[in-house]
Amino acid sequence: MAQTTPSPLHPDAEDARIFDADVHLNVHIDDLVEGGYIDDPMIEDKLDKYGSPPVLGGVTGTSAKYAKEVDERADHILGRAITADELDDVADELGADEMLLTPGNYLPMPHGPYPAVKRAVTEAYNDFLMEEAVDPDRGIYGALLVPDWDVDHGLAELERYGDEDAIISAFNWFSGYRPWGHESHDPLNDKMVELDLPLQMHFGGLTHHPTSLKHDSKRTYIEHVLLDRDEGALAEVLNIIFTGLFDKYPDLDIVINENGTTWIPHLAYRADNWYQNSPEDIRLAPRMKEMGKEYLDKMPSEYIFENMWTTTVPIALPDDPRRAESMLDVSRAEDTFIFATDWPHSAIDGPNWMFDNPAIGEDLQRRIFHENAEEVYRFPE
Repeated sequence: MAQTTPSPLHPDAEDARIFDADVHLNVHIDDLVEGGYIDDPMIEDKLDKYGSPPVLGGVTGTSAKYAKEVDERADHILGRAITADELDDVADELGADEMLLTPGNYLPMPHGPYPAVKRAVTEAYNDFLMEEAVDPDRGIYGALLVPDWDVDHGLAELERYGDEDAIISAFNWFSGYRPWGHESHDPLNDKMVELDLPLQMHFGGLTHHPTSLKHDSKRTYIEHVLLDRDEGALAEVLNIIFTGLFDKYPDLDIVINENGTTWIPHLAYRADNWYQNSPEDIRLAPRMKEMGKEYLDKMPSEYIFENMWTTTVPIALPDDPRRAESMLDVSRAEDTFIFATDWPHSAIDGPNWMFDNPAIGEDLQRRIFHENAEEVYRFPE
């Protein structure tokens, strides 16, 4: 049964310092149009009449509404908060001292066909984020939407808001245009490193091809959720590493958002194995060739454990505390996990599991709840 009301907070949550790295700012297109955030009259008229920009590339073919017995929209069944005052109430509900706002499900722009519309909506969302939602004094921070489909526009958005105290991360989806490791994104990487901003990547941008396993072979929503998210995240991680992104930008940090944590040992150690077996074409990746490098500076797993983090949601630890402890250890949770709830979606993971699981001691709680985030995000001093 999908969760439709918040669980009561664990008594120890009140005394813990909790940073939530994934609270969705579910701004609708109507909010942007009615609020006067769309400057272009022609685009405003289209959005006002027809809503969200159209999506290319097909859809998943399954529905959360068939899989979850809920009356409300599965993407905000716990509520919708889009202003700082409303979000302050959400923080109390979640036991969060600080939160990071990420775009909701109403901006499917990596799939969209109209560059002018995507540009207008990106600017409108970032304006709304800055003017209505963030408030560093109350611990409400934002992830700036940085389009990968238009690098010049992405740079312009980083110039507009990238040095604001309220912005502690850049944001994009697992790319439907090209993976983040593509060398065309290097101007954005240059700017993010200059601004000391990490990149937070979320599922939702991967193009759906009709011949892929994500279509005709699927029969259930669970297949879609598990396969689509893992495929997008793992493809991005491997592409980022093996195109030499971290060799060129060793100070760049990337957070993989809302893909859980169990992928870490699978990908890290298999990547090491295959790299030791088949490394000779790494030098042909454009960035590696440009730098004159034949091999990576480190083993693939080292980049995962040193340059990449993952939000905990959706957490899927074994029920057996001994096996949970082993999973946390092999994933290096103390170095890679950042707590997140995914509010207000039905798959929400509140903080209670962090207190209820005997495999998680106080030191690890602190690392996951806030210390890892302090190492990654650009909090104001």
